[in-house]
Amino acid sequence: MKRITGVLLVMLVLSACYNRNATDLYPSSGTCDTSIVTYSGTILPIMNQHCAVSGCHTGQGSANNLNYAHYADLAVVASNGQLIPAIEHGNTPSPMPKNLPMLDACTINKIVRWVHEGYPNN
Repeated sequence: MKRITGVLLVMLVLSACYNRNATDLYPSSGTCDTSIVTYSGTILPIMNQHCAVSGCHTGQGSANNLNYAHYADLAVVASNGQLIPAIEHGNTPSPMPKNLPMLDACTINKIVRWVHEGYPNN
């Protein structure tokens, strides 16, 4: 009887244990949805989080005196071809965000899509 109880106890413990990693427990879609990219809903929040911050692109006295929380100022660098190389850390004298790691690929893809669509103010 003790042997059966021991075997059942071992089976119970082993069946309760399993090896799961974070990817299995918290799956992500792994995709970046760029199907709908708008200035107000997508681009402005990115700019407010990464660019229009203290000491950067916030207007007078800041980098290039441009305020990226305003469409008109962001449209200047989108139209002159400086925005994409800067965020892709490409052939530019000043990769952005300055002195910080490059933005994640999905964020960059959203900005690139917006620029390629003609940087609409929507």
